[in-house]
This record gives sequence, C-alpha cells and structure tokens, in this order.
Amino acid sequence: MKDIIQQAVLDTPQKAIEALTWPKLSYMYLETIVNNWLPLDSRQSPCLTTLDVKQNFSEWERGRVFCPEFELRWEKQRDKFQLVYVGTAVNLPNFSLAEIDLPITQRDPISYYLWGRRVAQGDLQKIGLQSEPPGIGLFIEMRVAQRLQYPIQNNDTQRVKLNVYHYSDKTTGQVVYHRYYGLEEVTA
Repeated sequence: MKDIIQQAVLDTPQKAIEALTWPKLSYMYLETIVNNWLPLDSRQSPCLTTLDVKQNFSEWERGRVFCPEFELRWEKQRDKFQLVYVGTAVNLPNFSLAEIDLPITQRDPISYYLWGRRVAQGDLQKIGLQSEPPGIGLFIEMRVAQRLQYPIQNNDTQRVKLNVYHYSDKTTGQVVYHRYYGLEEVTA
C-alpha cells in the first residue's frame, strides 16, 4: 500500500480540488454547519452527488471529494479551511505530510448502507414529485424527515452503500484513519 496523508490550511479548498486529476466517476459530499435551529425551508441539506469541479466549494463549511484512488476533505475553521488529503502519492502545493504514518497501517475495505430505500416510480407523486432528476435516485427513510438523493447509474437500484477504507494499526488493530472511496448500488 502506498497511500499517504497530507494536510494544509488554505483560504479555499477550490485550488486543491482543481490540482487533482479526477476520474470520470468521482463524488462529492458537502455540508453546511448549522449552529442554531433553522426553519425547514431555510436549511441546506447535505449534498452527496457526482463531482462537479466547477462547484463553489468555499460555500460549504465541510466536505469531501473522493474516488477510488484518493479523498480530499475539509472543514472551515474561522476564516480558513483545514484540508486533509489521503490516497496515492501526489504533490499538492502548500500541503505537508501529516503525523499519521499510513505505510505502517493495514488498509481494509468496508461498506455501510446509507439511509433510505428507493422511492418507487408510482409513489413519486405521494412525495410531491412527477419524476426523479436524471442520474439521481430519491430515497426515503422514515427515521429522518427529508427526501434523500444519491447519484445512481442503475434504474434497478434499491439501496446505496458507502465504500470506505479503514486504516488500522498492524500491531493493535485499532483504526487510525478512514477515507471514502466510492458508492455501491444494491438492486435487491
């Protein structure tokens, strides 16, 4: 395994994202940090979709962009962004190696089901929609009060899994880091 971990504090995550060569099927997960109660109509829900490098990433206080080879994540801290890159070795301007030594870890793939089951085509009107947006599946989970949207390629998809690499200390087995590397569509 040749993965590395690097970090930086920058004014925006945009330049680091643009400096990387992204495969066609890459993803972005974007969040706005809410510090107080907001009415439903003014909340900006998390966004999990395929990567659009033209997105204004500075508008999102927290996020991840990821693909099988690497992940770049960030969180806004006051007026700067703390960024962490994990994956194949690259030279990112203004990044330095982090203290975690990934070469002495074991990388294990694991997957987690995301919330929700796919809304059947015949049930879309019940939630106020005529059809799904292209490339997006609508999912409902009764335990969370919102429609969930995930990027999908297959019309038969019923659930979606998030694929994650766990980096574990080879001696203790303790997970020391993790990164997202993809989505998996489940049809049954």
